[in-house]
Amino acid sequence: IVPRGTIIAPVQPLVQAPAPVVTPLSAPLNGLATVRVSTTVATSTIRQAGLPVTVRVTDAANVVRICVFRVTTARARAAAARTTRKLVATVYKTTPDAGTYRFRLKDRSLRKLAAGRYVVEVRAGSSKKQLGRATQRTFTVKRSR
Repeated sequence: IVPRGTIIAPVQPLVQAPAPVVTPLSAPLNGLATVRVSTTVATSTIRQAGLPVTVRVTDAANVVRICVFRVTTARARAAAARTTRKLVATVYKTTPDAGTYRFRLKDRSLRKLAAGRYVVEVRAGSSKKQLGRATQRTFTVKRSR
């Protein structure tokens, strides 16, 4: 019972806020989960079969860009060594589904890699224009006997 002259406002139902989405720390943000490259590769292996690179991607990735850089150390002074990277090759590969892909990079410039230190930089994304963060792995090319 409400006393006379009291204004009653309509009651609005309580709306619950949506639950926050929690992403685990191990979930990759760019579609790239892992990159594996052998730490040492022989020149004869690269010439015959190509450079082996294993990439595991998530559903978010449709394209993987793989760049190979040669690492050189310029020694101006004995105490101050400066490393530089020179791009050797860039390869784009499609990854239509989530999973593990084993690529054999067989470009002419890669088959002729000289002995030395190299870096593989891998980026994955939905297209060539939208790639995520880079993941880098270092490997050494040894002269085959």
